[in-house]
Amino acid sequence: MHRLRAGLLSPDQHRVRGLRGATSPPRTPRAGRRRHRARDGHRPRGPTSRPAVHRGRDPARRRPAHPRPHPPGVRRGAHRRSGDGALACHRNGPSRKPNRRTGFRAVRKRGAAVNPASGLRTAWVAGVGMHPYQRPGDTPYTELGVTAIREALADAGMSWGRVQTAYTGTATTSMALSRLMYRHLGATGIPMMQIENASASGSTAFRQAYLDVAAGVHDVAIAVGVDKPLHVSFPAHAAGLTDLLGTRVAPVTHFALLASRYMHETGVTAEQVAQVAVKNSRNAVSNPHAQRRKARSLEDVLTPPYISGSLTRLQCCPISEGAAAAIIVSDNAIRELGLDRDRAVRIRSSALRSETFYGTENFDVALTATTTREALTSAGLRISEVDLIELHDAFTIEELLYLEAMGACEPGRAAAALAAGEFDIGGRVAVNTSGGLLSMGHPIGPTGIGQIVELTTQLRDEAGARQHPGARIGLAHMVGVGAVCAVHVLAKD
Repeated sequence: MHRLRAGLLSPDQHRVRGLRGATSPPRTPRAGRRRHRARDGHRPRGPTSRPAVHRGRDPARRRPAHPRPHPPGVRRGAHRRSGDGALACHRNGPSRKPNRRTGFRAVRKRGAAVNPASGLRTAWVAGVGMHPYQRPGDTPYTELGVTAIREALADAGMSWGRVQTAYTGTATTSMALSRLMYRHLGATGIPMMQIENASASGSTAFRQAYLDVAAGVHDVAIAVGVDKPLHVSFPAHAAGLTDLLGTRVAPVTHFALLASRYMHETGVTAEQVAQVAVKNSRNAVSNPHAQRRKARSLEDVLTPPYISGSLTRLQCCPISEGAAAAIIVSDNAIRELGLDRDRAVRIRSSALRSETFYGTENFDVALTATTTREALTSAGLRISEVDLIELHDAFTIEELLYLEAMGACEPGRAAAALAAGEFDIGGRVAVNTSGGLLSMGHPIGPTGIGQIVELTTQLRDEAGARQHPGARIGLAHMVGVGAVCAVHVLAKD
C-alpha cells in the first residue's frame, strides 16, 4: 500500500489518486491496440473468449491497466522516497537513511505499538517545562514561552531541531505570536498552529499534538501554552448579542450561585467549601511554579472581602501570566533519538467535547461527567483506578462539583470526603497536588498544559515534598467558556 511523503502529498490527494485509479475509463491507446489486433485476425477477449494466458503469471496479479495519475509538480515515484514526515516510506519498506535535519528515520515502522480500540500509535510525554506562573508584569510573552520550551527540551534530552511540529495554546495575548516566539529557538520551517479554546486552550493544544503523533503524521510534537492577560473578550459582544443579564452576572457570580444551590441541596456549609482552598494552598507550598505559595488556614480563606456570595478572594483563582510546554513523541522517536524510556509517561487517552442541551442541569458538571466517562472508557480504566486528578478549580465550589461528576465520590459527598483526607496527598486520590488554579494560578493558555506538567512529574516520582506515593495513573480536566471540556489520562507503564 502506498504511503504518503509528508510535505508532498496530503491524505486527500492520496484518496483522490486511489479513486481516480479505480474509476478511470480505459485509455485510448490501449483500446486502440485492441481494435488493431482484432483487424489483424487476433481474437478479441470477451465473456465467451478463452481465458488469457500470461506465461505462468496469475491474471489476478497483473499490474493495473490504468496507473493512477500523479499530482501536478510531483515527479513519478517521488512519493515512494523517504522524507521528513513520519509517514514517509518506500513501497517495499522504510528508508534506511536518517532524516538530515532531525537525525532519525521519521517512519512508523511495522509492529509499532497501536491502541487497538482507536487504531492510533502509542504516544508519550518525553519532556515538560514551565515558566512559573506570576502576577501580570513586564516580562515579554516570548521570554515566558521560550523559558518553558527550553526546560522541556532539556528535560527530554533533545534539541529544538528535533521538533517536527508545534501547537500553541493562547487566548489573551496576541494573534500570530507563535512565529515570533519560536524563532528565538531557530527558524526550522516546521508547521506551527495557534489554538484558542478559552480556558481549555492549552489542553486542546496538547490534544492536537498528541493526535498528530498518535496518527503517525509526525514523531515529535510540542504543545506550548503561553499567555499574558492583554486582550480578554467574549464572543457575544463580537456577535452583537445581548441578553437581560448583560454584564450583571460575572463568572464569579455564576459560581457563587452554584455554591449557594449546592449548599442548599446537600447541607454543606460555607466553611466546608472553603476547605478546598485550604488543601490546595497547602499543596502549592512545595511547587516552585505556583503563584500563591503560602499555606492558608480556614480563617485566612474566610477573611473578607467577599467577591460574590459566600466566595471570598482566596476562593477565587488569581489573574496570572506564565507558560508551560510538553513534548510528545512516538516509540520510533524514543528509539532513534535515544530518549530515556523510563521517564516517558504514556498518554492513555484524550477526550474533548462541547456542551449540548442539559435543561436546568449545570452544563459544566454534565459536560465534565460525559467527557470524563469518554476518556476513561477509551483508556480502559475506571475512576477508582485513578491516583491523581488535576481539575479546573477556578472557584472552590468547582472542585466539589467536578469530583462528584467524575464519580470520584457519591453525589453530595465530596465535602465529607475532603474533610476525611481522601483527596489529600497520600489519600485515596490526590486532587490538585500542584495547588490547582486556586494557588498555582490560571494564566488561561498555559493552564491545561501546566496540569500535564504536574501529572508527568508525579508519575515519574519526581515531585519531592508534594509527591503522592505510588502514583501510576493521572487525569487532567479543564473546562472553558463555550462550554468545552477536555480530559486526558496519563499513565506510567
